[in-house]
Amino acid sequence: MATLRCAHADDRALLHAWNSQAHVADAAGIWDWDAELVIYEAQGRPLGFVQILDPELEPTRYWGDLCHARALDLWIGPEDQLRRGHGSKLLELALARCFADPRVDHVWVDPLASNVRARAFFEKHGFTFVEQRVMDGDDTAVYVLARP
Repeated sequence: MATLRCAHADDRALLHAWNSQAHVADAAGIWDWDAELVIYEAQGRPLGFVQILDPELEPTRYWGDLCHARALDLWIGPEDQLRRGHGSKLLELALARCFADPRVDHVWVDPLASNVRARAFFEKHGFTFVEQRVMDGDDTAVYVLARP
């Protein structure tokens, strides 16, 4: 069984350890470790994380002027758990959480432009490429998914 739960202070060391792995560093760019995180668990084991942001409330205005939207940042931590369906399940749970709010019309993601695997992953799950954009110094590929 897979679930999302709020991250605890005890998860900080695990997230830092995951962030030092090459497959995560290549995907994540620069991360704000003070942000609220949600942990993805499968069979009671933490395997990934997602941050769900409301771009309208985000203080840095990173996403610009998006309303009725959410933005996701997500990854699977342990490299040996890649390509086992965890990313798809994590995304499914995160999207369900986003679209549970009837006001949310779109979900946005911004993988690094060079991360062809992440880009293919989001495209496979129905996200549409919008544009390539430099965001916080990172060359990103911006994608959007409309409410189904």
